[in-house]
Amino acid sequence: VSTQSTGIAKLFADDLKLIQDPNNYSSVVKDLDYLEKWEADWLLCFNPSKCKVMHMEYNDNPFNEYIFDDVKLGTINQEKDLGVLTCSSLKWDDNMKACIGKANRMIAWIT
Repeated sequence: VSTQSTGIAKLFADDLKLIQDPNNYSSVVKDLDYLEKWEADWLLCFNPSKCKVMHMEYNDNPFNEYIFDDVKLGTINQEKDLGVLTCSSLKWDDNMKACIGKANRMIAWIT
């Protein structure tokens, strides 16, 4: 997947992350078009309702809207991936609170 992408594409099992500069809108659209072609070539289907866009809150991000498989992609402010909660502000407060909460629940099991 990543050899044809102009951005950074990471494929892990059934999960794909595409990292791209939002200020280069045509490049993002080109990558999304390539992914549509890729899924047709490999007879695989992405589920557009599960595809999301996270806009990072820095560098004058234009907060563009994107279409994939004729579906407007929804936006999110945070995403949990491999147990790590990443926020669009790139602050780790929510992740630390989640870890502390999980640790506190584990302590209740032990006592």
